[in-house]
Amino acid sequence: SSGKWQIHIDRLLADKRLVYFYPDIIRTGNIQKPHLDVLLDLIRKDVVSPDRANCLRYGSVTEGIDPQTIADFCLSLAKLGSQASWSALDIIYMYCFGNKGSIEKIREPLKLLVIEVPLHKDQTVTAMDAHHWHDMAEKLLKVHDKEFAIALSNQLISACRLGLNHGDIWHYTKPLLSDLMRDYGDSLWPMFGNAIAQAKGIELYWLQQLLDRENSFSNQMPSVLSMVPVDSVISWCEELPELGPSFVANCVNILETVDGMQQPSKLFVALLVSFGDDKRVASSLSANMGTRGWSGSLVPYLEADKAALGLLLEHESGNVRRWIKNHIDYIDRQIQDESIKDDEQNLGIF
Repeated sequence: SSGKWQIHIDRLLADKRLVYFYPDIIRTGNIQKPHLDVLLDLIRKDVVSPDRANCLRYGSVTEGIDPQTIADFCLSLAKLGSQASWSALDIIYMYCFGNKGSIEKIREPLKLLVIEVPLHKDQTVTAMDAHHWHDMAEKLLKVHDKEFAIALSNQLISACRLGLNHGDIWHYTKPLLSDLMRDYGDSLWPMFGNAIAQAKGIELYWLQQLLDRENSFSNQMPSVLSMVPVDSVISWCEELPELGPSFVANCVNILETVDGMQQPSKLFVALLVSFGDDKRVASSLSANMGTRGWSGSLVPYLEADKAALGLLLEHESGNVRRWIKNHIDYIDRQIQDESIKDDEQNLGIF
């Protein structure tokens, strides 16, 4: 009975050797607000570590609690430190997963729990943490919410000061940021532009990683900059001629697929038109173009690049024509070298 169950809980709380197991024992019955209050008190007093609250995530042990009560508990838990904030998000995520319709009832607390967790690489505990953050943010963004989008962007910018996990960038943060920039770019791009302008060292590196394209064999993802109006990016570059153009050149999609065909991206062309005479920009674009993953012979990839870039050989801008001609010449040399390697490999020499 619930009475006997509570007696066992009280006995455990009275025993200093057993109180550590308090989160486990309350899982075995009908958890109510007083039980959650006691757990918070134990965590505040360092009797129980914040991560012990994670046992409330699974087994639907919180399903009998009303949405506002569990939200209040998680908000209080999140205030007890970085580790506790992740535990709070995990608990509320699994609660919402098992209680359909609860997101609409506790939308505001959920937003706070999502934006309060630290995203830098020293604080995320598991890949599941980042998944919960990403998935809950996506669910909340089904309702247009510019303020929440701005808060998420500030959260990402803040994380760049200490660094992110590359895996989290590829699978969670960059996909979410792409969606944010697509829907709220007018508000968000100035924020990122200011952050880039003020960043130095490692922070600038991580901001670039966040906005950069992905072109590995297993992960193809366009640059977040492709979601920003071209004129906005070029105007920003003009305001920061020493930093902006080369930064964008490192991140931009040089080629994009339209109706199944590869062609030069509009931002790439605009960047060349305005800044193609800057050696730093030209060099960064060449390095960008050479960053890729592939399988088998490299020659077909190079030939596809050459065909797509060839569309610009007669472009009205001298900057564009010059870079395209130089890079196609470089591709031709690469094709020749790679063809020799392929022949040697086929003969078993290499």
